[in-house]
Amino acid sequence: MTQHATISGGHEAWVGSVKPTTPHNEAVKLKVAHLANYAFVRRSSPVPFGDACTDGALRFWVAEDAAGTFDLVARRTASAPDWGDLKWDNMPGVTGASMPGVTLVNPRKGDLVEFDVQAHLNTIANGYGQVKNYGWRIESSNATPLWLQGQGASKPPQLYAEWTRKPAKPTDLSPSGTTSLAKPIVTAHADDTTAEEDVAQVRWQIDTPATGVSPDGTSPDWDSGLQTAVALELDLSTTTSPTFAGLVLGAATYHRCLWVNASGAPSAWSDWYPITRKAKVTHTVANPAAGVVHDLTPILMATASAAIDTWRIRVVDPADPSNVLASSRVKRASGTTFSWEVPKNVLVDGEAYQAQFDTWDDESRVASSGDPRHTRTVVSFTVDDVPGVPTPTLVSVADYPAVDLAVTVSDPPDTFTFRRDGDVTDVKVDAADIYDATSGHYVFRQAAAVPLSAHEFQVRAVFDGQQSVWSNTITATVEPEGLWLVSIKHGLSVPLSGDGIDDWTVEDQVGVYDVQGRGQKVLIRNSLGALGGSFTGLLMATDSRSVKSLRADLRTMRKLNEPVRLIAADYSEDVRIWNVTDAPHPLSFKGALKRRVTFRFIESDS
Repeated sequence: MTQHATISGGHEAWVGSVKPTTPHNEAVKLKVAHLANYAFVRRSSPVPFGDACTDGALRFWVAEDAAGTFDLVARRTASAPDWGDLKWDNMPGVTGASMPGVTLVNPRKGDLVEFDVQAHLNTIANGYGQVKNYGWRIESSNATPLWLQGQGASKPPQLYAEWTRKPAKPTDLSPSGTTSLAKPIVTAHADDTTAEEDVAQVRWQIDTPATGVSPDGTSPDWDSGLQTAVALELDLSTTTSPTFAGLVLGAATYHRCLWVNASGAPSAWSDWYPITRKAKVTHTVANPAAGVVHDLTPILMATASAAIDTWRIRVVDPADPSNVLASSRVKRASGTTFSWEVPKNVLVDGEAYQAQFDTWDDESRVASSGDPRHTRTVVSFTVDDVPGVPTPTLVSVADYPAVDLAVTVSDPPDTFTFRRDGDVTDVKVDAADIYDATSGHYVFRQAAAVPLSAHEFQVRAVFDGQQSVWSNTITATVEPEGLWLVSIKHGLSVPLSGDGIDDWTVEDQVGVYDVQGRGQKVLIRNSLGALGGSFTGLLMATDSRSVKSLRADLRTMRKLNEPVRLIAADYSEDVRIWNVTDAPHPLSFKGALKRRVTFRFIESDS
């Protein structure tokens, strides 16, 4: 940010060799002549210490006409004049080179005389108080006197300056603490007065002092020198002039920096910030080790090289790794090996995926650019079946409120995976648990999604983690008669009969609102509510089930703290049931036992 100021008030005087003991202080006119008269002037510099002066001018105006050529120069006064009694005998000397001179030819009253004093102001500003501002002495090459306007005249001497503010002192250097990188990207922050565009160059120092010794800014282990700024940072891995050797593992190291703006004004050095390199663990991935998994719900597994605190495994889209398809979430470690089973319906045969294995140790590691707190290993893999693994066959289907899938396969598998209409519904179904010795088949009962709708079923066998191709497809339609309460998870089913379903309703979710400018209220339908109501009907023995068996299933369902499936004609949804009653029916008799059943329900997905 460029700033400027014009300073008119200050001190001025002139001295003469003819009367060496006579002062001419606070004079309205200032006299200069070659080796006989000098004018002195001082104006306070408005340029703050450390800022860069981009323009500086010391201005005078001619007080009287003069004939001839006058070469004038302004030189920096070497010590403080005695402005109250300044004369030839006690005038101070000058120091440094004179600034570019000014040539006047036959000057006239009111002409501007302007000296370029930018370099002088920069010397003062960057001297941080060590280079004093005692003002200037004006000298002439012509013995003919030239009069300049002084204090009290219509145009007294002026000092004009433009400057750019120096960058603020860098703060909050990062990494500050522990990093795992040998050559991290080091960054810093500034207060609101400094922005990235205000910084043209950066300079970093790194030092590893002896124990108990402070870092050395005079002769540090490494000094980047001024480097072209890339934001407010420096990538130590790409800095080549000079090249940084890298942080030593475990060594207590410090770094600091300063900034320089486009005008060359440097900031103050930042404080020293500690930085210690500690290596992260590495991962050995056990699965998927070869880039292929033979299971739609594989167990992904890895082992860390050292103790870890927490871990996470995620499956992501390789084309867009930010698209997380499934995640274990962060879990507490119980050793160096960690694993997670991918849920069903995440992986698809033949598709490509990435597995991300992330671990965190108990080190208070600082997250910095290019060095997150965690260790990540990424493995790409595809899902495929294994040629030669026996393929099962669906040989029959029996309709029920659910569907009984009968499977045959040449060799006993470990598990089965079932899918309906292309979506996996059941995984890792233990083959031994569903084997029917009477038929020699594996029989699995699966809930159909919608009664009176055709569904396609398939199965695949898994042998020692290797999956077969999908079986043949069988189409089945569930056609239940009457009303059923079913819990496939617990193997419960209760058929009911009756027509007590007249009060089943879907209640809209509505709101009543006041409308500005209208007297009546407005009813607005927000959403469609859940189906609910009550049922009254009969429970009777079937060809294969006794009333006692059905009542036992009903009592168990009543105690479940979870939804059950209600099937009635083409309706099939999970519902919560309550107020379940099971009472004797007056027309029940031996050989035709029946019970009167009532309950209330409402649709529920959890």
